[in-house]
Amino acid sequence: GVVTNKADDGVKISEVVKGTAAEKAGLLKGDVITKLDNKSISSPEDLMDAVKSHKSGDEVKLYYLRDNKKKDAKVKLGETKGDKRTFIYKNFKKFFRHFFMIKMNLNFFL
Repeated sequence: GVVTNKADDGVKISEVVKGTAAEKAGLLKGDVITKLDNKSISSPEDLMDAVKSHKSGDEVKLYYLRDNKKKDAKVKLGETKGDKRTFIYKNFKKFFRHFFMIKMNLNFFL
């Protein structure tokens, strides 16, 4: 469990969820994930798709950058409880767009 944002070299971790495989593997906030097994990662969606292509309990090799140094770690995937990241990501975009439109409309009338 990580929360990520798109970065130049992959996806940058903005949060590591406690008690998850990511925390157990030693991933830290600020690490940039570049590859999972043989799949290059260039967006949060790429990472979600790569993780979803495996089953709970599978061991994968994760490649990442920490302080611009290449590193890798074996990660044993834990159980997922639904598709929370996709739900949060999609609804956040919808919420932000809706909030922005309301703000624009309010500014128009002020």
